[in-house]
Amino acid sequence: MSQVNASAHRVLVVEDSATMRAVCIDKFNQRGLECDPADSGESAWALLANSLNDCTYSAILLDWILPGMSGETLLRRIKADKRFMNVAVMIFTEKPDDSAWELVLARPNTDIQLKDELDQMPQRMEKFISTVENKSVTKSIQAIDPETIKTRAQERILLVDDSDTVRMRYSSLLREAGYHVIEASGYHEGLAMALEESPSLAIIDFYMPDGNGDQLCRAINENVALDFSFVMFSSRKEMTEVALEVGALDLLFKDDPAHLFLMRINAIMQVIRSRRVHQQLDLLVWSTQAFGFGILRKTPSGLIAENPTMLALEEEVGDLTIFVNEASYEHPLKIMDKAGIPRFFVVQKHEYSEHEEVIVTQDITLMKKAERDIQIAKELAENANQAKSDFLSTMTHELRSPLNSIIVLSRVLSKKNTEGMSSRQIESAEIIHRSGNDLLTLIDDILDLAKVEAGKISVEARQFDFRLNLRRLMSQLSPLTDTKGLSLTSNVDDNVPDLVKTDEVRLNQIIRNLVSNAVKFTQQGGVTIAVSMQPLEMIRLSVTDTGMGIKPENLKLIFEAFQQEDTSTSRRFGGTGLGLNISRNMIRLLGGEIYVTSTLGEGSCFTIDFQSELITDGPDTPNLEKPPSVGSDTEETLTTTENQNTIVKPTSNTVDNNPNLHKKTLLLVEDDTRNVFTMMAALEKFDFNFVIAGHGQEALNHLQNDEKTPDIILMDIMMPVMDGFEAIEKIRANDLWRNIPIIAVTANDKNNEEDKCKKLGANDFLAKPVDIDVLIEKMTSALSVH
Repeated sequence: MSQVNASAHRVLVVEDSATMRAVCIDKFNQRGLECDPADSGESAWALLANSLNDCTYSAILLDWILPGMSGETLLRRIKADKRFMNVAVMIFTEKPDDSAWELVLARPNTDIQLKDELDQMPQRMEKFISTVENKSVTKSIQAIDPETIKTRAQERILLVDDSDTVRMRYSSLLREAGYHVIEASGYHEGLAMALEESPSLAIIDFYMPDGNGDQLCRAINENVALDFSFVMFSSRKEMTEVALEVGALDLLFKDDPAHLFLMRINAIMQVIRSRRVHQQLDLLVWSTQAFGFGILRKTPSGLIAENPTMLALEEEVGDLTIFVNEASYEHPLKIMDKAGIPRFFVVQKHEYSEHEEVIVTQDITLMKKAERDIQIAKELAENANQAKSDFLSTMTHELRSPLNSIIVLSRVLSKKNTEGMSSRQIESAEIIHRSGNDLLTLIDDILDLAKVEAGKISVEARQFDFRLNLRRLMSQLSPLTDTKGLSLTSNVDDNVPDLVKTDEVRLNQIIRNLVSNAVKFTQQGGVTIAVSMQPLEMIRLSVTDTGMGIKPENLKLIFEAFQQEDTSTSRRFGGTGLGLNISRNMIRLLGGEIYVTSTLGEGSCFTIDFQSELITDGPDTPNLEKPPSVGSDTEETLTTTENQNTIVKPTSNTVDNNPNLHKKTLLLVEDDTRNVFTMMAALEKFDFNFVIAGHGQEALNHLQNDEKTPDIILMDIMMPVMDGFEAIEKIRANDLWRNIPIIAVTANDKNNEEDKCKKLGANDFLAKPVDIDVLIEKMTSALSVH
């Protein structure tokens, strides 16, 4: 190393120990540096002040522990005086404290020299002076921007050196610069810490007792679990070649000044960060390639394809200027490639610099194709679902129409016990009637299940008297238990409200299903209905029986469609296994849930929880106790579903109690001749004057051409030529026919068609199979209003 010109550089040696002061001056003189001695801070400050008029000091060797004015106080004075900003100050101490390190970082051109490293001191001072002379200074920690400080705090530096003094010096320096430092005292500890901490950089001493630094570097290179950079640390310049051979980025020298050491570390860390950025960019390019993203850069000179995807795209579509405008997934860019195949792209633009943009493209052709395929599949599914609904609607009509004839005519026959029919014949008619009703129950269950699966079950929440409704249900259900000699009891807690707002029809259907099931599987004992209030205004209704019970493993199975506990249950008790599945779906529509507990051989308890105040979008109209209809003399009825024909117990004088129906003109609009015959036979005692029309248009022709206007119209809905909806609408549009009572009769679901019929102008509505007593009641009511 070349020596500094003695005539150009003076060193002020500040040391209270005469012996140490003499040794230091001697070593500096041997290197050609002139020295002035000072034994205290005060004398040193005086010399500094005087030197401004004579000759300026190039450097100060400052003892840190001084009598009177301490080294720290003197250095702070020097730091505060701009006249001395270019003077190199080397703190001279056995062990630097926090204040020393603080000032090293806070004041440029400041370093630390340990007293136990006197042999290295002259060379370090020469290099220090040379560096300051060449303006090679570092920034203080306070001058570093916050983002850099944040970055450094996340970067671990592993310092491996067997000297405690060296580790203390350089770890403190690195920490003051903002780095996170991990220390290790030798080869084995260094390797262990490398594996444990995964540092960004390792600074490794060359000579260590338990293994040299080059051996540690090789061990790091050979371990695939380790991926970080390292530099070697030595006081011998000739070790540079060895350091580079083992893969070190650089060789740092222990006699470098602190600021020079930091400058080199910062430069190395910047290289490491750059490598990391390049790795991330490579990963990004790979990712964009893997996911079909094209990268295009727009510069003042033109468009540049930046990745293989974009290069390939340029070959396929030609001109890249079509990508300069943004396009979204909803409104993609559509282009035709050279093969004439349409391609779809999302295009996004991002500002890269003041004059450049990055354009990112994504080929969504396959996604759009999949979307189109999904849409086609959805349309096909919707069409299939509509076809299913149409099929169900048609089957409803086709099944109910003949059942109407079977049920009504068999009922008429079963009542002819005074008209020459034998008891055997009457019993046969009753069997036909019951079988017809059983078949109707099965049809209704299957249709209900289909409507639930299609999401076409509607809920109409109305307020009604819950206790009165339950008493009616008990009365209707009691024949089931009476037949088997079972008891049927109910218990309603006092805190259950009288008025409840929910769908009365759906709730009744659920209760009937649960009680019917309980009766079916109970041979002795009875069935109990218990009602209580639960939190959150929920009502709990339990149906408990003393029947055969259910095996624990079958408690979930019984709620599935077409499932019973086992095949023997179906053979022994009959049924389709739909009732509980329908009940579960119905109670969920009412905002509730159904539960079951059971003990095999002792009985079961089915519980439903439902809201006492169901909130829906439907009307909130009271539906309290229904007043008796005019002329009706029928007893309460038992209904198994909301659409099923009611099994009534008419009195013998029903006809006599409805005299206003006698000899009326009745326009019967019905396309099924079986139903025409059935209705005429069932109503023959009223001596109606029947006018028959096979469809709506024929009914309008009768109204226009017949001399006598009918007193009442029974209108079927599903008919050829003109259906009942259109016929009702046209009749109500004519002033001459506007007031004729119309009762709509259909085999389709009441909830889907009743409102529509009434909005078009029908006075009432009746579902097939027709209950004659209910029909008589509705006709009497309509005529009395008319």
